[in-house]
Amino acid sequence: MTDQTPRPDEHQPATGDTSMEALLGTPDDGAAERARLEAAIAAAISRTAAARHRRAERDAEIRAALREEVLATQALLDEMDRNHQEALAALRETTQAEIARIIARYHTDDSTGSA
Repeated sequence: MTDQTPRPDEHQPATGDTSMEALLGTPDDGAAERARLEAAIAAAISRTAAARHRRAERDAEIRAALREEVLATQALLDEMDRNHQEALAALRETTQAEIARIIARYHTDDSTGSA
């Protein structure tokens, strides 16, 4: 009858430790990895929040600059419109004076009998 009990080194690899602790690490290794990952996540969340804050500040600066530019452009357009209205009024006045002069001349020529 042969002995069915394996010899101690029969199923073990020739090199390295195959215990569960060697394969998975110690419980302390898992806690350290978890702490490292939690710290990395917290840092990423912090960087994201800071980036959002910087973006909001930059957005506010750009909006303020655009608002200022719009107001300046509106003021310029208002001035251009005033100048245009003044030019039109002067042109109307000049045109009315010229029409009055032509009518007066026509009436003067008509009253002298030359036609």
